[in-house]
Amino acid sequence: MTTTFQVTQNAVTNVGNIYLPPTIRALVNRISPNSILSLDGTTVPNASVNLLLDKSKIPTGTTTASSNGSWEIKYATAGLTPEIYHQFIPFFELSQGFGAMKAKSGNGLALNIFVGNNQVTDRKTLADLNGDGKVNIADFSMLLYRWGSSDVVADLNKDGKVNIADFSVLLFNWTG
Repeated sequence: MTTTFQVTQNAVTNVGNIYLPPTIRALVNRISPNSILSLDGTTVPNASVNLLLDKSKIPTGTTTASSNGSWEIKYATAGLTPEIYHQFIPFFELSQGFGAMKAKSGNGLALNIFVGNNQVTDRKTLADLNGDGKVNIADFSMLLYRWGSSDVVADLNKDGKVNIADFSVLLFNWTG
């Protein structure tokens, strides 16, 4: 939902109850049938993270985010149609909400995964952290979240630390 409001000078303006959907990534964007696909991301701490598969309205995977907001789901590809792309879309729910309603985010960015034996390789573009085929603000956000860590996916130059050198690699591969 998009809304516009005017802020009055010298007035206190509080904006709350805004829920950003979870991020999602995979170490590979192509995987063999009958394999285990590891999906992870970040969201609101202790939230229930749900994955929608393709055009389903019913979650096909659920997990609980840790106290720092990281989450992971291992997904068996055995039931997925081979030789096509499948879309994984994350959203979260909080057990406490407003009145009787649970707080729920909108759907996050879709992650496309090819399930098949045709040229199963690691991600085409190293700097495409979320695997959507583009290097853009979503990947920049994921890099910033992991800044200063030794996260193997965000450490684009493989020097053991996510830092300015990795940011440089991301900018070099930027597609917008």
